[in-house]
Amino acid sequence: MVGGSLGTYLFPIIFSPLLTRIYTPDEFSVYTIYLTIINVVSIIAALKYELAIPLVNTSKERYDLLRLSIINCILFSLLVFIILSIYINYFVFDQINSNYLFDLQYFVPSGIILTSLFYHIIYNTLLYQKKFNFISISKVVFGFLYATLPIFIFKYYGLKDYKYLIYSHQIALGSGLAIILILSFRQIHSSFFYNILIFRMQDVMAVFKKYKKYPIFSAPSQLINTLGIWLPIIAIWTFFDSNAKYASLYLLSHRAVNMPVMLLGHSLGKIFYSEAADSLNEGVLSKSISNYFKILFHLALPFIFICLFLAPSIFTAVFSEEWSEVGYIVQILSPWLFVTFIAAPLSSIPTIYYKQELELKFNSIILIGRFVSLGIGVYYDNLFLALILYSASNCLIWVIYLVYMLKLSNLSIASLLIECIRNKVEYSILVSLIILIYCFVKTPIYTLILTCLLLIYIAYSFINMARQNFYESRLK
Repeated sequence: MVGGSLGTYLFPIIFSPLLTRIYTPDEFSVYTIYLTIINVVSIIAALKYELAIPLVNTSKERYDLLRLSIINCILFSLLVFIILSIYINYFVFDQINSNYLFDLQYFVPSGIILTSLFYHIIYNTLLYQKKFNFISISKVVFGFLYATLPIFIFKYYGLKDYKYLIYSHQIALGSGLAIILILSFRQIHSSFFYNILIFRMQDVMAVFKKYKKYPIFSAPSQLINTLGIWLPIIAIWTFFDSNAKYASLYLLSHRAVNMPVMLLGHSLGKIFYSEAADSLNEGVLSKSISNYFKILFHLALPFIFICLFLAPSIFTAVFSEEWSEVGYIVQILSPWLFVTFIAAPLSSIPTIYYKQELELKFNSIILIGRFVSLGIGVYYDNLFLALILYSASNCLIWVIYLVYMLKLSNLSIASLLIECIRNKVEYSILVSLIILIYCFVKTPIYTLILTCLLLIYIAYSFINMARQNFYESRLK
């Protein structure tokens, strides 16, 4: 599962240096808007009924939930098409934007259907069947095609346009779904298609009512969380029209830094959560939280200094001069990423203590903070002020939430930070090296090479620390 997720994110990152030398930020901007819309909408297109597929006990209900999810997805896509058509025909008067949106009204609905099927509906069906290898293989195929098709189209046909980026994305999603069908071919009986296609609407409506808590509670929470992540791109495209290229720059910074951070943090969080029940029963949950906090801090501290001091040079070397401003956006976002990397993997603490309502409250508060911070930037017509306030508000709210989560476990953030500084010699050397590189290395490619060497050491140090904590916990 982790390998498949890595393939989804790593291939686009690996091939980004080639893609950014083909496309400029301005050319990338329409694709960025397409990707933002489908990621936000697809999260609720099935109204989250797909979450119940792995949990029900009868195959009949499972088929009904699968049908209901697909029907919801198609209807939601049709609704989006109608809304976009009305908006384009009656509210858009700029000819250039009208042309882009005219294309998007057809691309977006198909993108929503493919994304919902691939990432949500079929994904949860495979989870029930425990076909983790199918999920992994399909994600790797998707990630590879998604990253390489635009490069292939340009190299062999000399074509580059936002349409080819969208075509590549949808072909990759379709190929991922096709791979799942091919892998499942021997195990799919004719009765499967019969059960999917032949049904009674009253049975579908019965599960619609029975599992109504999913659209009422799960869908809004997921939408709030996803909308908050993509909100800056929406704000940039809507209110900073003259700086449309910054939507592309933000997307690349999100893909290159935030996505891997989220993936690693998510993996560590799942491990922590899987151990939490035993730790709670044994009365050592606080000790487990303390160990994970120290491991996360050990990775996050050098990471923030690399982002603050070296990001512009690194991104200039990797993505070309035209995309160098990505590094400045990463600098702005780095405090938020630092806190999120530590806090997000521990965010299941309220759930462990059966205080799940805190998650919805937190997501609502952080979304309000994001709206306010971006709104201030829009009011003053200052994009970088909007991003600075966005990063600061996220950072502050996550810190408050982290303090509260630790308090539930009778832990003090101050005492944990003091424990973390026991590695002060190692941290001092790493920070000093980062500052020396910043001060004396002026060639971006040399900065990149030296940073890679530092990252190798940081990874080695992280593995040693994780092993040490693992053995200590086993001994105890």
